[in-house]
Amino acid sequence: MTYSDCSIPSRLFFEIVDKGDYSLLGFKTDAENNEAFEKIFDEYYELTNSSRIKIDLSIRSDISMLTYKLKTVEFTFESIVNLPMTDAQRGELIDSLNQLGVKIDKEKDIIEQIENLKRTYLGGIRNKLSLLNDKYESLKKSSGVKTSYEKMLVNIENVLERSIPEDISLRKFLAYEQSVKEKIAQQKQRR
Repeated sequence: MTYSDCSIPSRLFFEIVDKGDYSLLGFKTDAENNEAFEKIFDEYYELTNSSRIKIDLSIRSDISMLTYKLKTVEFTFESIVNLPMTDAQRGELIDSLNQLGVKIDKEKDIIEQIENLKRTYLGGIRNKLSLLNDKYESLKKSSGVKTSYEKMLVNIENVLERSIPEDISLRKFLAYEQSVKEKIAQQKQRR
């Protein structure tokens, strides 16, 4: 089964967020999984107002996209250099790289350009990834102890004084979270 909105099971959503593995969404390609997660992520933004979560997920999304771009460009470079192909096939791969912003001049020595781009272009992506990973790790450390899905669910059950099924959608999970916030706010007003 595939998911592309907040009807996704909440447990699956938090597992994807925790692992950063969009393939758990069940689509055939990385591009489809990334696109679906972006849609879920956008709807999640609309349903929550947590700036901390938005920053966290935004950084994870940037890391995922850069990693995907890095692997795609690396694979294309290796294909151009090492695989037997016609000039037309090589030209198509170079055109696709140019569309990604990786400029290769077909009139110059392609192998030499790729070797330079491996150091400069891919090095730049790796540096950006390193900075984003550092930023993400710093954010995780500053947020304190990681809470498991089960603990979040139990906390909601305790506040609302009712049992909640584990297989609820993300949309319903967020509605329960909102109910918890409202109940806590009401209790604070009574004091």
